[in-house]
This record gives sequence, structure tokens and C-alpha cells, in this order.
Amino acid sequence: MTTFTNLATGQVIGVVDGRDSAAVKTWLKTRPRWWRHRVRVVAIDPSAAFRSAVRSWLPKASVSVDHFHLIQLANAMVTNVRRRVSWDRHDRRGRGSDLTWANRLLLMRGYDSLSARGRTKLKTVLAQDDPTP
Repeated sequence: MTTFTNLATGQVIGVVDGRDSAAVKTWLKTRPRWWRHRVRVVAIDPSAAFRSAVRSWLPKASVSVDHFHLIQLANAMVTNVRRRVSWDRHDRRGRGSDLTWANRLLLMRGYDSLSARGRTKLKTVLAQDDPTP
């Protein structure tokens, strides 16, 4: 299922069955031409199929990654770096005795959303287990 939402208002403007280029193109084809030319920004998940459909039917729109998938990609990168650093430093995967492994969820939280205790713990983790100053 694919959902189309007005980014300015949050209003759902369409729902189609399927998560492929054909489903998106079919829905976009049914929109009036004037409507398609007014669309300036499209936020999608990082899918080549969605990007292809948007490029075909919304030629004036800029394409960006939606907030959820952008955060998901960033968290995946943090996890990959944490794992690589653990292998580099300890020559093994992370363990509960390693601060970065034990507190890995702190690394994926927004600093501004951490409690005072969480911020202190994160500073400790980075001070003791971060190989860079």
C-alpha cells in the first residue's frame, strides 16, 4: 500500500494498492496536469521505483527522502560505524561489557531528547570508548 500525503497539511490525498512504480504512476496519471505541475517537492522512501515514477510524472518536483527513512538510514550508519569500531578496537564484536554496545540505543537518540542522566551517560560512553578525541 502506498499513501500520498500533502506535506504542508499532513492530509492524506490518496492511497493505492501496491508499492511499485506502476502503482505510483497510475495514481499520478489520474491527477490533472495543472495539479502535477504545481507539485514542487516530493518526499519519498529511498526507492528507485518511486523515484522513477515521480521523475516521469512530476517533472518540476524536487525529490527528497522522507523524515522516517532519513532517520532510519542515519541510525543504520551509526550502527555500522559502532560495529566497525568495535571490531577495530577489540578485534571482536561488541559485548555487554563494552560501553558502546551496552549503551548503543543512546547513540541513536536525539541528544535534545535525552534526560540529564542519559546525556551524562552518553558523555561517559564517548569519553571512554570513542577512539577519536
